[in-house]
Amino acid sequence: MMKKKDLDRMQEEQPFAPLSSLIYEYYKDAMTKLYILPDTKLKESRIAQDLDISRSPVDKAMDMLSEEGLVVKDHHKAPRVVSADLHDCVDVCQARMSIEGEAAYLAAKQISKEQLDELKQV
Repeated sequence: MMKKKDLDRMQEEQPFAPLSSLIYEYYKDAMTKLYILPDTKLKESRIAQDLDISRSPVDKAMDMLSEEGLVVKDHHKAPRVVSADLHDCVDVCQARMSIEGEAAYLAAKQISKEQLDELKQV
């Protein structure tokens, strides 16, 4: 879960970003990297208390995550990280394979002789 020091660091890096956006970015990253597992309950009051802020930015961040389909917000219950089914995982893997292949192709077209020599040494 996000700690006060994480929020402070993010605020230093992005001093004009709204708190809700910083919280949203942190939790989205943590969910997509599976640092926060599916079905985990995200208690907004506890998050706000840990960050020493009001619940409003946390609630807004959870709304943003809900709009993206990353959390489910049931009335009067803590938001919960959604579970991906096998079909979703296959879709993500196929998309990554397409993008990564194209990225490698574009990078290979742009590489200089010096960069190529450096890669060969690795």
